[in-house]
Parts: sequence; structure tokens; C-alpha cells
Amino acid sequence: MEDEFEAAANIVRAKAGGLDPQLQLALYGLYKQATVGDCDSPQPWGLEARAKWKAWKEQRGIPSDAAKRAYVDLAATIPASQGLGIAVSTPVAQALGDDDIGMTPLMEAASEGNLSRLDALLSGEDNDPSAAAAALEATDADGRTALHWAADRGRTTTA
Repeated sequence: MEDEFEAAANIVRAKAGGLDPQLQLALYGLYKQATVGDCDSPQPWGLEARAKWKAWKEQRGIPSDAAKRAYVDLAATIPASQGLGIAVSTPVAQALGDDDIGMTPLMEAASEGNLSRLDALLSGEDNDPSAAAAALEATDADGRTALHWAADRGRTTTA
């Protein structure tokens, strides 16, 4: 969980200026709760400082691990239109299901760890490096690439 939290925090920090202000405040409050704990400082002066204080104060009583999980989950909902569209991956090796519609054959091979099929698919791009690169960068409906599918399924050799 700690690695997921730090990865999400680094990405959010890098893109914070482009986020919706309400989302940014919610992330701020969860971050402070996760890293510091309950807010015990008095209400500050100034609109921005007061808004941050209130966002943190609203998280009172949430344990650090729960705040970290909520932070990661909220960060994962940031739409690509706001410059992120992040997804923090951990190997879960879950079975493919209806939510995997839109996967390309390359994504399926990556998620299965099928190296020979991956090689055949990438070589079958008429030996055109730009076509192979485009196939590797293609995303499914949720913005996941073949690399994401391999990493999410714990296929470290494939990734």
C-alpha cells in the first residue's frame, strides 16, 4: 500500500495545478490525514489556508492506512481530461471477465504472459517499427496498455 500511495502522491503532486479545485482539496485532506493524522491546529486565516484546513479536518478519525487507500482510489478516478488518468497497478492476477472488453490481441497476450504470441504479433506488423510502437501504445477503453495488462497480472517476464 505504501508504494501505491507514494506513486499516486507523486503523480498528483506533479499535476496538482491542473486539477479541479474540489478534487485537489479532497486529495489534500486525505494526504494530510494519511501522513500526519488528525488535524489539531486551529482554523487559519485566509481563504486557501482555511479550505485546506477544512478538507483535512473533515478526515478526522480515519486511520492512516484507510486514508492512504482512499487517496489512491480517489487519485485513480482523475479523468484523463485533467491530465492524469492514472491507475496505480499491483499484481492481482485476476481472471479476465466482461470488464476486459476492448482488449487488443496484444493486450490479451501480454496479460496471459504469452511471449511467443507477443513476438508473433509484434513481428507481424510488417516489420514496421512505428506500427509495432503504435500497437504497444494502444489503449483499451479504460486507458490501459499491453504493459499495464502484463504488470497488473504479475507477468514480470512479459513486462
